[in-house]
Amino acid sequence: MKLKLLSGIGLIVFLGCSKEDVKVAQQKGFVKISAQVDARVRLKAALAVDNYDVSITSKADAKFSYGKKVSAIGANPVELEVGEYTIKVNSPSVALPGFSVPLYGASQDFAITAGTTKNLSLVCKQTNAGIKVGYSDAFKKYCTDKSLSYSTSIEQAGSSLTYATSETRVGYFNSGTVNVTVNVGDKSSSSALTLAAQDLVNLSIDMTSEDPSKVVLTITGVDDVNTRDEKITISLKPNASTETLKLSEDFASITTGDNISSSGSAAVWAGDDIFISATKAYKAGGAIKLGIDGTEGSIVSKTLDLSANSGNVTVKVKVKGWEKVESSLLIMVDKIEKEVPYNAIMSGEFEEVTASFPKAGTSSSKITIKSSKKRLFIDDVKVYN
Repeated sequence: MKLKLLSGIGLIVFLGCSKEDVKVAQQKGFVKISAQVDARVRLKAALAVDNYDVSITSKADAKFSYGKKVSAIGANPVELEVGEYTIKVNSPSVALPGFSVPLYGASQDFAITAGTTKNLSLVCKQTNAGIKVGYSDAFKKYCTDKSLSYSTSIEQAGSSLTYATSETRVGYFNSGTVNVTVNVGDKSSSSALTLAAQDLVNLSIDMTSEDPSKVVLTITGVDDVNTRDEKITISLKPNASTETLKLSEDFASITTGDNISSSGSAAVWAGDDIFISATKAYKAGGAIKLGIDGTEGSIVSKTLDLSANSGNVTVKVKVKGWEKVESSLLIMVDKIEKEVPYNAIMSGEFEEVTASFPKAGTSSSKITIKSSKKRLFIDDVKVYN
C-alpha cells in the first residue's frame, strides 16, 4: 500500500510539470564567478575588486548583455541560457593618460551546459602601462647653475602628461607608442617609446660624466616577463641656430606711462598691427601691463606661418611682476599653453624668459600672452620658428 501511495505522489508531481517547464530547465545552467588581482601587482590597493565591472556577452545573441559590479554578484551563481559566452572583469575605466591610475582586467570564454554550474576564477592583470620620471642630482645641479628650466612631457593620441621638476607619481598610458619630449631651457628633444601592458618604465634623466653638455635618458622597463634598458642622448651644446625670427615687438611706440610705479599704467592699450587683439592691456612706457587687480589680461598676435622647422616654436618674453609676483605668465601657441615662472618685480629690471613649443606651429598660428589672474608687465616679445 505504501508503495502505491508513493508512486501516486510521484505521478502527481510529474504531471504538475509541463513539458515546456522541463524544456526550459534543460536549456539553462549557471556560472559562478570569482575575481582577484594578480598578487604580483605593484600597487596593493588594486587587490580589492568589489567595485570592478563584470560584463557577460553571448556569442550567439548580439542583443544579450549582462553587467554588474563584482560586489553585487557576490557568491550567487548567475543563471544563463545554454550557449557560449565571453566574460570580462575590469577595474572602473578612467581617461588616459593620467597619474596614479593603473587599470586591471581579465577576459575568458566559457560555455554553459544544461543543468550544470560553471565555476570561473579570473585573475585580473594590468592592462595599461606606467612611466615614472626622475632627474639625477647632477642633472638638477647643472640646470640650476645654468638657470635652465626643465620638464618632461609624454604624449599619446593627442593627450599628454607633463612631469614637472618635483613630480614623483607614475603616469599611466594605454599600450602602444608614446612620444617623450624633454625640455631643457629653450631646447627640446623628442623620442618615441613603445609600451606594453604591465610595463613600468623608470625614466631616469642624467648627465654623462665625459660630456656635461649631454643629457642621458635611461629607460628601464619592468613587467612580469621582461626587463629592458634603453638610452636616449640629448646634446645641449650650442649649435648654429636653424630658427628664423618670425615676430618681434618691443612696444617702442608706447611713449606714455611707466612700468616702475603702481599708478603709471592706467591708459588702455588697444593693440597694434603685430598684436591685433588686446584685453585688459595698458600702456606702460615702452612696455605694457597685462591685467588689473583681480582680473587677467592678454594680447593675441596676428596670424603667423610657424610650420617650418617641423613646427618647433620658441617664444622669448621680458617680464616682471607688480610690487610682488602676483600672477603667472602664460604663453600660448594656438591652443597649447605653457606657464613660465619668473622672479622679477616692478622695482627691478625685466627678466627674459623662454618657452619652447615642439611641433606646435602651423601655417596659420597665433601667439597669445596672458597674465594668469592679476598684473604683470611684458616687453620685447620675440617668436622664432
